[in-house]
Amino acid sequence: MDAKQTIIQQILSEFVMFSALPETEKQALTPLFEVNDYPVNTVIAEQGAPMTHWHFIHLGQVRLKKTENGKRRSVGELGRDASFGERSLLEEDTWPYQVSSSDHATTLSLPSKQVRALQAQYPGIN
Repeated sequence: MDAKQTIIQQILSEFVMFSALPETEKQALTPLFEVNDYPVNTVIAEQGAPMTHWHFIHLGQVRLKKTENGKRRSVGELGRDASFGERSLLEEDTWPYQVSSSDHATTLSLPSKQVRALQAQYPGIN
Protein backbone atom coordinates (compact mmCIF):
# COMPACT_ATOMS: atom_id res chain seq x y z
CA MET A 1 0.00 0.00 0.00
CA ASP A 2 1.47 3.38 -0.97
CA ALA A 3 1.58 6.46 1.28
CA LYS A 4 -1.57 8.01 -0.22
CA GLN A 5 -3.56 4.81 0.33
CA THR A 6 -2.29 4.54 3.90
CA ILE A 7 -3.43 8.11 4.67
CA ILE A 8 -6.82 7.50 3.04
CA GLN A 9 -7.33 4.36 5.11
CA GLN A 10 -6.41 6.34 8.23
CA ILE A 11 -8.96 9.04 7.38
CA LEU A 12 -11.70 6.50 6.68
CA SER A 13 -11.06 4.60 9.90
CA GLU A 14 -10.46 7.51 12.31
CA PHE A 15 -12.84 10.30 11.23
CA VAL A 16 -16.23 9.89 12.91
CA MET A 17 -18.14 10.70 9.73
CA PHE A 18 -16.45 7.77 7.92
CA SER A 19 -15.42 5.26 10.60
CA ALA A 20 -18.86 3.63 11.02
CA LEU A 21 -19.34 3.09 7.29
CA PRO A 22 -19.42 -0.47 5.99
CA GLU A 23 -16.34 -1.52 4.01
CA THR A 24 -18.20 -1.30 0.65
CA GLU A 25 -18.93 2.40 1.21
CA LYS A 26 -15.32 3.07 2.24
CA GLN A 27 -14.14 1.34 -0.93
CA ALA A 28 -16.48 3.52 -3.00
CA LEU A 29 -15.00 6.68 -1.46
CA THR A 30 -11.32 5.69 -1.72
CA PRO A 31 -10.77 6.46 -5.45
CA LEU A 32 -12.43 9.88 -5.07
CA PHE A 33 -9.67 11.28 -2.83
CA GLU A 34 -7.45 13.91 -4.46
CA VAL A 35 -4.01 15.05 -3.25
CA ASN A 36 -3.56 18.85 -3.32
CA ASP A 37 -0.29 20.71 -2.80
CA TYR A 38 -0.49 24.41 -1.85
CA PRO A 39 2.52 26.75 -1.67
CA VAL A 40 2.60 29.40 1.07
CA ASN A 41 -0.19 32.02 0.85
CA THR A 42 -2.26 30.13 -1.71
CA VAL A 43 -6.02 30.73 -1.49
CA ILE A 44 -7.67 27.32 -1.24
CA ALA A 45 -11.26 28.55 -0.86
CA GLU A 46 -12.73 32.03 -1.11
CA GLN A 47 -15.41 33.33 1.25
CA GLY A 48 -18.81 33.22 -0.47
CA ALA A 49 -17.68 30.79 -3.20
CA PRO A 50 -19.41 27.41 -3.52
CA MET A 51 -17.97 24.65 -1.33
CA THR A 52 -16.80 22.01 -3.79
CA HIS A 53 -14.55 19.83 -1.60
CA TRP A 54 -13.96 18.56 1.92
CA HIS A 55 -10.27 18.86 2.87
CA PHE A 56 -8.14 16.88 5.33
CA ILE A 57 -4.84 18.61 6.17
CA HIS A 58 -2.02 16.10 5.91
CA LEU A 59 0.88 18.57 6.15
CA GLY A 60 1.17 22.27 6.94
CA GLN A 61 -1.35 24.81 8.17
CA VAL A 62 -4.15 26.91 6.77
CA ARG A 63 -5.51 30.22 8.00
CA LEU A 64 -9.21 31.08 8.10
CA LYS A 65 -10.08 34.71 7.33
CA LYS A 66 -13.48 36.37 7.36
CA THR A 67 -14.46 39.61 5.66
CA GLU A 68 -17.12 41.63 7.46
CA ASN A 69 -18.00 45.27 6.87
CA GLY A 70 -15.19 45.51 4.32
CA LYS A 71 -12.51 44.34 6.75
CA ARG A 72 -10.75 40.97 6.58
CA ARG A 73 -9.61 39.44 9.85
CA SER A 74 -8.07 36.13 10.86
CA VAL A 75 -10.48 33.86 12.71
CA GLY A 76 -8.17 30.93 13.28
CA GLU A 77 -5.69 28.44 11.97
CA LEU A 78 -5.95 24.70 11.32
CA GLY A 79 -3.04 22.28 11.17
CA ARG A 80 -2.15 18.68 10.51
CA ASP A 81 -5.01 16.15 10.86
CA ALA A 82 -7.68 18.89 10.93
CA SER A 83 -10.33 19.23 8.24
CA PHE A 84 -12.60 21.84 6.72
CA GLY A 85 -15.60 21.85 4.38
CA GLU A 86 -17.48 18.95 6.02
CA ARG A 87 -20.87 20.54 5.41
CA SER A 88 -20.30 20.33 1.64
CA LEU A 89 -20.49 16.52 1.82
CA LEU A 90 -24.12 16.77 2.95
CA GLU A 91 -25.49 19.77 1.06
CA GLU A 92 -24.56 22.58 -1.29
CA ASP A 93 -23.22 25.58 0.59
CA THR A 94 -20.78 28.47 0.34
CA TRP A 95 -17.56 29.05 2.26
CA PRO A 96 -18.17 31.18 5.37
CA TYR A 97 -14.53 32.34 5.28
CA GLN A 98 -11.45 32.41 3.09
CA VAL A 99 -9.02 29.52 3.55
CA SER A 100 -5.37 30.03 2.58
CA SER A 101 -2.15 28.14 3.25
CA SER A 102 -0.10 29.86 5.96
CA ASP A 103 2.83 27.61 5.09
CA HIS A 104 3.31 24.86 2.50
CA ALA A 105 0.23 22.64 2.88
CA THR A 106 -0.85 19.29 1.50
CA THR A 107 -4.48 18.22 1.74
CA LEU A 108 -6.42 15.18 0.70
CA SER A 109 -9.84 16.19 -0.50
CA LEU A 110 -13.12 14.64 -1.53
CA PRO A 111 -15.26 16.28 -4.25
CA SER A 112 -18.60 17.10 -2.66
CA LYS A 113 -20.90 16.45 -5.63
CA GLN A 114 -19.46 12.99 -6.22
CA VAL A 115 -19.81 12.06 -2.55
CA ARG A 116 -23.40 13.31 -2.48
CA ALA A 117 -24.14 11.29 -5.66
CA LEU A 118 -22.81 8.15 -3.94
CA GLN A 119 -25.28 8.67 -1.08
CA ALA A 120 -28.11 7.40 -3.30
CA GLN A 121 -26.22 4.19 -4.07
CA TYR A 122 -24.74 3.74 -0.57
CA PRO A 123 -27.17 5.05 2.09
CA GLY A 124 -24.50 4.64 4.79
CA ILE A 125 -22.67 7.64 3.32
CA ASN A 126 -24.87 10.21 4.96
